[in-house]
Amino acid sequence: MADHIQSVSPAAVRLTRYTEVERREILGDRTDSFRVAYTGFTWLPKEHHFGVRPGGRLVAHAGLLRLPASIGGAGIEVVGVGGVAVAPDVRGHGLATGRRGGPAAGG
Repeated sequence: MADHIQSVSPAAVRLTRYTEVERREILGDRTDSFRVAYTGFTWLPKEHHFGVRPGGRLVAHAGLLRLPASIGGAGIEVVGVGGVAVAPDVRGHGLATGRRGGPAAGG
């Protein structure tokens, strides 16, 4: 388990912003963290941002975006989840599940 992760699952917190500064705090200086630059994809900006900050360091992010949709001719609003990022050194440590230790620890 990473030394800087607390033994109690950290809570998700609402972030007031998610900019390049926050992205770099999570993923470092990599310019193509998701290895999709060659596709020409562009990402829609998210409206609401949530993060996980154990010990003050931002280690994870997820954003929400409301979008219009139509089902059988009826207009509805759906919510998309995107911008999901987890720092490489804490992946597999149960941030989203509440379990700690990752797969190798059996729990």
